[in-house]
Amino acid sequence: MRTARALGTAVLTLELLVVFFGALVGQFGGSSTHHLATAYIWTGFGLVLLTYIVAIAGLGQGRGGCFSWIGQIATLVYSVYIGGFMPYLVAIFVVLWYFTIKILGPVLQAKSEGSDQG
Repeated sequence: MRTARALGTAVLTLELLVVFFGALVGQFGGSSTHHLATAYIWTGFGLVLLTYIVAIAGLGQGRGGCFSWIGQIATLVYSVYIGGFMPYLVAIFVVLWYFTIKILGPVLQAKSEGSDQG
């Protein structure tokens, strides 16, 4: 169980780092020097960060899975706004997250079945 949860936490944390670096590129890149665009970039990053924190805290529970997918969708939308190579990176992470859930799901189900029998 700990290994599966650590895997989920690692994937979400790495994805959050990529989104953070994308926000830095979005702000300091040549495309957006307008203050309103900068506010949108960091507000979007803050919302994605909040979603991922709730998802990581709730891994292994229903809300963690729900917020992790909300975070994935929010990250996809955010990456389209940032532009550049970000949508491709986020698409790779969405696929990686899907396979993480495929690994994490059976482990959590086996744990819950084990606790029901004990």
